[in-house]
Amino acid sequence: MEIYHNDALIAKKVKLCESFYSKARGLMFSKIKPILMANKHEFVISIHMFFVFGAIDAVWLNKNLEIVYIRRKLKPFTPLVVPPEQAKYVLELPEGYAHSLKAGDKLDFK
Repeated sequence: MEIYHNDALIAKKVKLCESFYSKARGLMFSKIKPILMANKHEFVISIHMFFVFGAIDAVWLNKNLEIVYIRRKLKPFTPLVVPPEQAKYVLELPEGYAHSLKAGDKLDFK
């Protein structure tokens, strides 16, 4: 899967995580690479950085693929990040990949 913003490629080879296990594991004990955690419904999706050994940018998206919250430069072992908005997706990217994104932007998945 590839992620685009205004026809500009943001990330390629994005791993889709839909199962409970794949979402729970996320980037723990793995190389930092783009992943998209997808849920059936919108709700407040918190993340942690335990056993993630590099900084990431995290982007929360609603059901319309609009960015509702962004946290950049999340450091390894950050205990908990709770966004103020509900989301359906969380896009975890290597640090710096979300530098041009802001809340309200719409992304496309291909």
